[in-house]
Amino acid sequence: MKKLRLSFFLISFRLPRVCVFICLCSVTFLSACTTLKHYSGPERPKQSTALLKTTVSWLSVTEASVEIRKIDGKTVGRYTRSIELLPGIHELEVVCYWFQEGALLPRYTGLQISVSPNKLYQLFSVPRSSGCEVGVEESVGGR
Repeated sequence: MKKLRLSFFLISFRLPRVCVFICLCSVTFLSACTTLKHYSGPERPKQSTALLKTTVSWLSVTEASVEIRKIDGKTVGRYTRSIELLPGIHELEVVCYWFQEGALLPRYTGLQISVSPNKLYQLFSVPRSSGCEVGVEESVGGR
């Protein structure tokens, strides 16, 4: 009987922790899939904003990954994959990754981009012998 009580206690103690873990994983996954709006006020039509996408994955960081840390001085969530921007010039703080002696190292850099409405822009990493650089490419055909 004691053994039965003890196992019931352990199961009931672990169950809430498992539920909390599953909820946190779900929130993290869903927030990584959303588009961040980098302007104030009501949502604007797609035709009046630009979309900036990164190559970061919420599961892992690779040599091809690019993360946006800040846009115009405002901190961006680490796993943000797409951001709506108003047309104009924006200052980005980004991170690209590169391999050196078997280790994946981050390289923090600044980048200035000019975006137009109804356009899609993709950030990408360019490996170099002494590190990496971040490039931006406008997608053909818009959003």
